[in-house]
Amino acid sequence: MTHVFRGQFAWHELLTSDAEGAAAFYRALFGWDVHAWDGGLVPCTLLGRAGAPFGAISALPEGADAATLAPAWYSYVHVPDLDASVELAVRLGGDLLAGPFDAPGIGRSAALRDPEGALFSVITGADPERLHLPTRAPGQFCWHELHARDPASMASFYAALFDWRAETVRVDGRDYRVLHCGDAPVAGIANAAGEREPHWRVYVEVADVAAAVRGARALGGRLLRPVSELAAGHHALIGDPQGAVIALFETRPGRGHA
Repeated sequence: MTHVFRGQFAWHELLTSDAEGAAAFYRALFGWDVHAWDGGLVPCTLLGRAGAPFGAISALPEGADAATLAPAWYSYVHVPDLDASVELAVRLGGDLLAGPFDAPGIGRSAALRDPEGALFSVITGADPERLHLPTRAPGQFCWHELHARDPASMASFYAALFDWRAETVRVDGRDYRVLHCGDAPVAGIANAAGEREPHWRVYVEVADVAAAVRGARALGGRLLRPVSELAAGHHALIGDPQGAVIALFETRPGRGHA
């Protein structure tokens, strides 16, 4: 039995301009199960594998300003007390953007913005046993990475909010902060210098990153960053046909986080 603890990433949502087209892309690329669901505030497409849902695809709000709300993936962190976590996030300098919302069978959630402007969500599961935890199996979300202008400050914000512990390591000659939930690494913080704005990035494990890149391009996706080698494996960055960015990662045998 899997238990979901405070501070673990447990749900993922894609907001997009073409939910049907995006569902077809990810189903073909990762082998995800997709099916329509109308049990929430708005209809969406649930994503899963082997009958276990781990995320959703939802349409961007009608009339959304493309300059401020473009297609993107959003990550949800599990908390035992949603209202208390939202209150704490605001006290620490974050903002409540939307919610809390109730989704029957999924849980209660709220959308937040950290002090630098990166968007994330918190969720308290109606049935925590059903919430997805990152794994290294192909097709599963395996890593989450915050790109921040002040990594040290953001590490302190998230550590206070989720009880994460930050460890600074050197990656390719640069400081990289690994965030731990208990003893398990769950996310990293990279320096966003030169990037348009701070943001969270999601990674999906693949068996062969080069083959996954070819598959994505054949399905209408774009290669944003070519395959590169890291100590833990191989990595590439793609954009789906609607423009949402997602990272692909092929873990080197015997290695852990990206």
